[in-house]
Amino acid sequence: MQKMLLEQFELVGENHADSLTYFLDERKNDILNLSNSTEISTLFANMALGVSMDYGLNFCLLNVQSKFSELMNQKKVGTKSIYSKILFIDKDGKTLVITSPDSMNTTDKFKHLIAPRFKKPVIISSLNEKEIMISIAYYYKTKYSGQIVAFLDSDILYGMFFNNNNITKRITLLATNEEIILNPLKGSYAFDISKLPKLEKIPFKKPTEFKIYLDNKEEKEMIFQRIPLGDNSFSLISFIPKSKIYGLITPWHSLFGMGFMAVIILGGAAIIIMQNVKSLLLQMELENAVSREKAIQAKNDELMEEIQTRIRTEKMLQEAENKYRSIFDHAEEGIFQTTKEGKFLVTNPAMAMILGYDSSEDLINNIKNGVCDIIVDENKKTEYLQKMNQYGYVNDF
Repeated sequence: MQKMLLEQFELVGENHADSLTYFLDERKNDILNLSNSTEISTLFANMALGVSMDYGLNFCLLNVQSKFSELMNQKKVGTKSIYSKILFIDKDGKTLVITSPDSMNTTDKFKHLIAPRFKKPVIISSLNEKEIMISIAYYYKTKYSGQIVAFLDSDILYGMFFNNNNITKRITLLATNEEIILNPLKGSYAFDISKLPKLEKIPFKKPTEFKIYLDNKEEKEMIFQRIPLGDNSFSLISFIPKSKIYGLITPWHSLFGMGFMAVIILGGAAIIIMQNVKSLLLQMELENAVSREKAIQAKNDELMEEIQTRIRTEKMLQEAENKYRSIFDHAEEGIFQTTKEGKFLVTNPAMAMILGYDSSEDLINNIKNGVCDIIVDENKKTEYLQKMNQYGYVNDF
């Protein structure tokens, strides 16, 4: 009977780990899809064109934020999103987009999350070991350009996989593969996490006996199990009081013991069924998300057409500006721009040469009062200033 109970303990732990692995793998797919979105590629295409924030870049950032918020609205358990926030930082660590801004955010608050090596989605933990995140590096035309990071909601993660309020029942904790047991996900534990066995002493998959110390200083013998979570750098630590497996059963308790074992087995089966149901619910959520994505594809196409129109307009404006600059720089007559008071703002090379200067910069630096210093006739000077104030320009003067 003890052997069967131990096998049951192992089976429940493996199923628990499978459910959590599936959940994390789905989250990695979410973030991979975000990194492949046209909204982000369009943002960097506009940056490469030199589009200003006022003209169109801010519009692109809003589209990226809308894409992030859309994912948060799609991925929910009940009415609450499984993500607490999603952010995008540039290659220097500056926050470009964040779905849940607050007064504590600064532009470089998330600079430590820069990780060009994460070319595929990776599950990571925060520095304070209290948050679980999914991170992926973003490359635009093979050049590292930023990082997408999604924060899992601790309440959701805790409620689904780590409800550890009762020391007499099975306890589950999350650990990294770097010998760190996370103490992140809430819960009033009846034991000191810092005094748990070192991870290196807990072999993978093989149940092992250890002692832990409760908050009341009582020593309690436990059976530990450690299971890797797929290809993620995390493992699931499970443990249960040793007495639940190896408790003595006297002969006159045999019948009761067999009945109790049946209850335990049935209870374990119920847990397995519950975990499978959770997996099915997650799969249904994914399928619903795909349906919703198809429903809004037409809207995305419309937005993309608008963005392309803006890009074409920007290109035409850039070409016009280049053409004007060429005329300005190569004209044989003097061309200049002044303030309404007549002070030079910019002149072309011909204007500088006419007035005996080597460059426009020399002219502007030496003629402090601009046109007022080079027009001798006071009447003409007054006429020039009047026309500038009235029309904003002067021709053939």
